[in-house]
Amino acid sequence: MILSGEKKVIDYLIKNKYGLLFIAVNLVAVFIRISGYHFVSGDMNVYLINWYNQIDNLGGANALKNQVGDYNILYQELIALAVFFRIPALMTFKMLSIFFDFLLSVVVGLVASSFNVKNKFRNFLFGYSFSILSPLVVLNSSFWGQADSIYAFFVLFSIFLIIKDKFMLSFIMLGLALAFKLQTVFILPFFFLIYALKKNFSILYFVFLPLMLYVVAIPSFFFGRDLLSPLTIYANQTEGYPLLTLNMPNIWTFFGGSQYDLLHKFAFFLFSGVIIIGFVVLLDKFTEFDKVSYEQLLLSALWFVWTAVMFLPAMHERYGFVIEMLIIALAVVNIRKYFSICLLMLIPILIEYSKYLFLTNNVPDFVLSLLYITGYIITTYLLFLTSKQKNAVEGDSVIDV
Repeated sequence: MILSGEKKVIDYLIKNKYGLLFIAVNLVAVFIRISGYHFVSGDMNVYLINWYNQIDNLGGANALKNQVGDYNILYQELIALAVFFRIPALMTFKMLSIFFDFLLSVVVGLVASSFNVKNKFRNFLFGYSFSILSPLVVLNSSFWGQADSIYAFFVLFSIFLIIKDKFMLSFIMLGLALAFKLQTVFILPFFFLIYALKKNFSILYFVFLPLMLYVVAIPSFFFGRDLLSPLTIYANQTEGYPLLTLNMPNIWTFFGGSQYDLLHKFAFFLFSGVIIIGFVVLLDKFTEFDKVSYEQLLLSALWFVWTAVMFLPAMHERYGFVIEMLIIALAVVNIRKYFSICLLMLIPILIEYSKYLFLTNNVPDFVLSLLYITGYIITTYLLFLTSKQKNAVEGDSVIDV
């Protein structure tokens, strides 16, 4: 026989299960990041800490007149600010990225909860939870010390906003994303698609992208930074990695990844052809825009970025961070439809992370590429060869709890 006190406790736990889950998820998220805090990756040791020390030696803010490292000016300004407040280098890089892990997860939750479902909070909670506990997100920030959660937050927020017709704010967010990482340009075809389909905002909004590069660089200009720096930094980045692929399990893995001089132009034109064809097909498919589902718009955004990392040369394993967050949001709402894609996308990238961070080498590269390419093919099929009508996923969540 159950005690009356036990029944009350059980009823309370069931009634408040989502709130308790939210608390538990955040506690786990914090402690799992603490466990990786003192891990120093090769990038952290060779590049990031050295950049911090260079800025410190050059006088903190006075260093802003010079380019330190190969990230854009906004990131350097944040490092200079940390130097000014004497925040240690390791804490600077990791806490900044971890802070944006949580912001990014909120946006993933918002994207998942924006489907027309009965329980929006449940979808928000699952989107948030799967994002903040994703091994890729944890390894990227608290172990690796990379800044991908920062630019991905602004990209996903901009996608969320433009679908909601918040055009100016969306492009401001996209400009901030570009101010952190050049990989932001991978999402631009999606924004041009929305521009062509909705026809209710001006192309002049795209001016916010270069404008934000200069707005965030104003402190550096005050200290004497060259006015062309926001552009030349990214121009130099495009020439920095003369390999077809750098641990990205895309199609170029089958070419050995080292034939950059021979194949990089072919790779770029192949990418351009696939993007142009896909863009035109989607214009035709989505002619009746009011019948295009929210799901398919997100799938379009995912496909454009995945096409970039699949076909462009010199791609890192980290460059698909945006699609890895979008697939979480889609899988939360329709687990049956997107679970296989989620695994085919995330598992190869997780193994590539492990190869770099922990020097593991258990799975051949061609196997990882086969998995990754299979996921891309399934995504392409779902986007281009299924109905454009609004479907059941927008009527209710498929996740049962």
